[in-house]
Amino acid sequence: MNQRNVLLAVVLSAVLLLGWDALVGYLYPGARNPGQQRLDTPAERVAATPAAGLPAGGTTLGAPGRPSGPVDLKAALSDGSRVPIDSPRVAGSINLATGSIDDIVLKDYRETVEEGSDPVRLFAPAGTPVQQFAEFGFLTNGQRLPAGPWQADGTRLTPATPVTLSKQAGGVTYRIRFSIDRNFMIRAEQRVDNTGAAGVVVQPYALINRTDRTASYDQWVAHSGPMGVFGGEANYDIDYSTLSEDGPVTPQGQVGWTGFTDIYWLSALVPQPGSQASAGFRSLGNRLFRADVIYAPVTLAPGAAVHRSHQLLAGA
Repeated sequence: MNQRNVLLAVVLSAVLLLGWDALVGYLYPGARNPGQQRLDTPAERVAATPAAGLPAGGTTLGAPGRPSGPVDLKAALSDGSRVPIDSPRVAGSINLATGSIDDIVLKDYRETVEEGSDPVRLFAPAGTPVQQFAEFGFLTNGQRLPAGPWQADGTRLTPATPVTLSKQAGGVTYRIRFSIDRNFMIRAEQRVDNTGAAGVVVQPYALINRTDRTASYDQWVAHSGPMGVFGGEANYDIDYSTLSEDGPVTPQGQVGWTGFTDIYWLSALVPQPGSQASAGFRSLGNRLFRADVIYAPVTLAPGAAVHRSHQLLAGA
C-alpha cells in the first residue's frame, strides 16, 4: 500500500509539473517568447547581439537623424558635447548634440556578482548595442525641431545644480530645464517662447527609445516590456511582439505614466498632472521600440509662451 501511494505521488507530481508549464504557455504566451534569447547579464546580452540604428520616418513624431550603423559605446560617450549627471544613485550625461538623456548607470547595482563588476547601465546612445534613451522635444507647426546642438547654462547636473538647455529656430526660443533628485527621478521643464512676428503651433513631447535586445525575460509573474497607467488602470497587456506584429498602440484615458519595465529596472515618463496629453507605443523596426507622450497643440501669438513638464524615472 505504501509503495503504491509513493508511486501515485510521483506520477501526480510529474503530471502537475508538466501540466503547469503547459498551462502557463497557453494562458500567458508572452512568457514563452521564442524570438527573444534569454541572457543572464547585460554584459552577456551586449556581447551576443549586434548594434542597431534608428530607421528614419514612419512614426507619428517623425525621426531625427540618427546613426544608421553600429556605434561604439565608449566612443559615443567620450564626445565632449555632454553635460555630466551626478547624483547619489545615478551617474551619466546629457547629450547636447540631441538634447537627450542617453547615458545613465545605476551606482548601487552591478551587472554581475563578480568583484569589480561594472554598474548596471540603463541608458546608452542611439546606435549602440544597448540603445535606450529619453528625449524631450517640441513639434512646431507639426514639424520636429531640426537637428542641431543645444546650449547649456551649467557644467554638471546634480541635485543642487539644475541645468537648462536652450536653442533658437525660426524666431522661437526653446528651453529644457533639467533637475534631478537624490534617487532616480529627473524632471524636465519644457518652455517655448515665440519671439517672432507670426503665430506658431507648438506641442512639447517626450519619448523613451530602446532596443528589446537587452530586455529581461518576460515572465507570467513579472511583466517585462511596454507598460503604463492609463485612465487610472495599469496596462500590462502590451509586449514587444504585439507592437512588431500588430502595429502601434494608443492607450485611452488620462496618462498616469508610460514607459518600459524590465524585471528589476524601470524607465518611465510621467506627464504634468491634469494636462492634456496622449501616449503611444510603437515599433520602429530593427528591434527598436518607442514609448511617447505628446501634449495637445497650443497656438502661440507673437510674444506668448507655453510651459509643460515631464518627470523621467530611470532606475530600480
